[in-house]
Amino acid sequence: MSEHVTRNDLEDLGANRLGRDEVIRIDDHLASCDTCRAWSLAALEREVVQRFDQAVSLTDHLSYAQLEGYVDGRLAAAERSFVQDHIESCDDCSYELRDLSSLRDSMVEAQTSSSGWLAYFKATFARPLPLTFAAVMIAIAGSLWFVSLKSSSDAVDDGGGVAFVETHAPTDQLVPEGRPELIPQMLEAPPEDTTDLLINDGGESVGIGRTGELKGYDSAPSNYRNLVKRVLTSGKLALPDLRDLDPPSRVLMGDGANKSRSFRIHSPAGKVLLTNTPTLSWETLGQADRYVVEVFDQNFNKVASSGDLKTTSWKTRLLRGKTYSWQVAASVGDVVKTAPQRPEPEARFRILDQQTADRLARLRRSSPRSHLLLGTAFAEAGLIDEAILELERVTRENPNSRVATKLLRQLRSVR
Repeated sequence: MSEHVTRNDLEDLGANRLGRDEVIRIDDHLASCDTCRAWSLAALEREVVQRFDQAVSLTDHLSYAQLEGYVDGRLAAAERSFVQDHIESCDDCSYELRDLSSLRDSMVEAQTSSSGWLAYFKATFARPLPLTFAAVMIAIAGSLWFVSLKSSSDAVDDGGGVAFVETHAPTDQLVPEGRPELIPQMLEAPPEDTTDLLINDGGESVGIGRTGELKGYDSAPSNYRNLVKRVLTSGKLALPDLRDLDPPSRVLMGDGANKSRSFRIHSPAGKVLLTNTPTLSWETLGQADRYVVEVFDQNFNKVASSGDLKTTSWKTRLLRGKTYSWQVAASVGDVVKTAPQRPEPEARFRILDQQTADRLARLRRSSPRSHLLLGTAFAEAGLIDEAILELERVTRENPNSRVATKLLRQLRSVR
């Protein structure tokens, strides 16, 4: 067995200070020597731990020890519960947890394969961490150089196995001396049709191609395809301004003399509705003899009234494309109480316009299983509840998708 690899060997390898024979010796030794390969892996992991903890020391993120303990199943029940709660609300730590699990799998592979160590190094340094472990980084660069050297040789069978016969391609054409910045370009290039942000949506793969085009939803209308493309590219849904549906507290219409809270409305309030026959609902007021619902337009003109009701809900038909406010009055003998009651804000909602409602109906009929497509379309129209239902289906199909989780979180924040 050849002499063991040292840290200086790795540094010289990455700096192109070694000759061809030395490069081959080091690479062959790492492929055949369990001790040196294990040392390299252990050294790399120590540096990852150190740099990871440095990166999160000034933040509220989980430490490497917490993530590692969670992956290995070594945490106590209370701490494991804390980690679970944290990763549900923190995209960064959730991503690092999945990444660490993947790295652990790669490490196991590397330790059982004579050539797996190189793949493990490559996977590790693809992580978005501020790593500065010069020796191992240099080893990667040097090994990639060696791979390129070997790729310029011809494999022949000499009767005792496969040997490599050197060709006459000059070494400086593979990695020009003094040009270490070219080394990253030697990483394997992805195929041209590789799709980023890949999401499984009802059995269809959807994502952004290398040249920026949307992959998937080929039969969908172009305006909705462009919408999905913008959403996936930016990581943000296109939401309308709904602040007019969430007005500040003020004196309400009707009798507001009794300032004590009596009962509340349920729905709709602060929403855009797809239907133009909404059901208005509210809490029960004990001992109430009857309820009366009134609906007003933006100029406070009464446009609908229920008459006396014994139930706590009422359905009515309204014009599309308009914003409404409503209140319910409950009578207990001669006492009348209203909801919403000051200082609560008005209960406002908007009925979606007919043109948009028709477009969405056609989209739903043509693409009933395209939940990401429907979710982005509903969100753009301001139909937050409908959009949430669709994106919840997307996240169930794609539990490891950061973009799907992020979009769902954005919707829930404006609900």
